[in-house]
Amino acid sequence: MGKYTHIIYDYNIASAAFCAVIVTALYIPVRTIWLKARRKRRKTIPEETARALLAGYIAALVNIVWYPVPNLIQMLLSDPAQLEVAFRGGYYARNFEVLRWLFVERKPFALLHDFEIRANIALFVPLGFLLPVAFKKLKWWQVDLICLGTTCLVEIVQPFFGRACDLDDIIMNALGGVIGCALAKLLQRIFGRKREITNEKT
Repeated sequence: MGKYTHIIYDYNIASAAFCAVIVTALYIPVRTIWLKARRKRRKTIPEETARALLAGYIAALVNIVWYPVPNLIQMLLSDPAQLEVAFRGGYYARNFEVLRWLFVERKPFALLHDFEIRANIALFVPLGFLLPVAFKKLKWWQVDLICLGTTCLVEIVQPFFGRACDLDDIIMNALGGVIGCALAKLLQRIFGRKREITNEKT
């Protein structure tokens, strides 16, 4: 239990979840007012739901990835000379460990036992899933590019918030986006096929 408490504290998960709920709740009335003011129709229920959840997810993502790690802040306060090292990605930086495990050491199962890797994959699965549901016109490769661009932006900006720029994070985040997109497209195809069968019977 102590391990998970430490993770929740260090990665600001509780605050991120709270922000997600608040932003999602605020998005719904704001979206309704905007549609009425512009005299536009609402999208389908799945699309509108996905857009509301996407707004909350973005708020949570910003809270998690750009929130300074408390342990790192304490380290820097105790030794200000290390500030330059931190901004160069000296702390918590993981570059090409994933590729080394896969192609050099050939230990793919090591990925399953590393919390950071699993967390970075899971972090971007919702983005990859919600985008094609919220915006049906997006093709799979466009969703994957958006996910890749988002994780690159996150990693470029993170050093300015006392975090590290990790190439492994980009790889794992992008993979998470691909998984989420594939799952969304698969479900869309399944439900689309069921709808076609139902229409044929009627």
